Amino acid sequence: MKWNLILHELRQIQKSVLWAIFVSSLLIALLLMKADSYIGNPEMIKLIGSMPKPLLAAFNIVPDSFKSFEGYFASQAYTILVLLLGCFAAIWAASSIAKELDRGTGEFLFALPYTRGQVFISKVVAHFFSLTLLFIVAASLTLLIAALTIGVNDPGNIILLTTGGYLICLLLSGIGYMLTPLFTSERTSMAVGFGILLGSFIPTILGGGGRFLQKLSKLSPMHLFDAAAVVKGSGLTVSGLLVTLGIYIGGIWIGSYILQRRDLS
Repeated sequence: MKWNLILHELRQIQKSVLWAIFVSSLLIALLLMKADSYIGNPEMIKLIGSMPKPLLAAFNIVPDSFKSFEGYFASQAYTILVLLLGCFAAIWAASSIAKELDRGTGEFLFALPYTRGQVFISKVVAHFFSLTLLFIVAASLTLLIAALTIGVNDPGNIILLTTGGYLICLLLSGIGYMLTPLFTSERTSMAVGFGILLGSFIPTILGGGGRFLQKLSKLSPMHLFDAAAVVKGSGLTVSGLLVTLGIYIGGIWIGSYILQRRDLS
């Protein structure tokens, strides 16, 4: 890990980081500022309960959770926030090496007196800092809106759920790091990053189908943490922690291993 390489990567992704902050903040504000019209509204709860179950399951919407701000956040904003920031995380990871090769900067970068492993880990650290910043902003804005509107019973549960979403995004990053040394085109790698996101979310939509599709839906990382249960105080599951961190760390190791043994000429 080298700080000059970390700063180099941060400069490369700074525009997308700013866009991620802007778009995620806008979505959170739009979704949560109308919380008072949903929370405790029996007609709205009944209407939401009449929606197709697969759709409700795909977006972690539990009608009974519309009785508190925490439950509303878990049902309305959480899934969309994870999908949005997970998209940025997966694309950053999947294109981290490919963009250097595609832009022609790879020859200079890998000619520096650093090992390929140091270059790779420096990019990982830059992405980690950026993703952490995004979720700190998201959690802070959520708590601010809660304080300005109807209040929140337990801010800790919102922070814990946001942490769960953060871990899911790290998992998506891990898959991206595993694949990035295999590509030389930035566009291809970005498409792969987007594909990682779709591949993690589509199974949740299929969960309303037959028995096989229901089993398939369990493979989605979106099911690692039960959002409705977390905001009620159940905490993050040990299995979810192990899976997310295991894939993240494993993906980094595999990606670094492949990069150090690949011919980049």
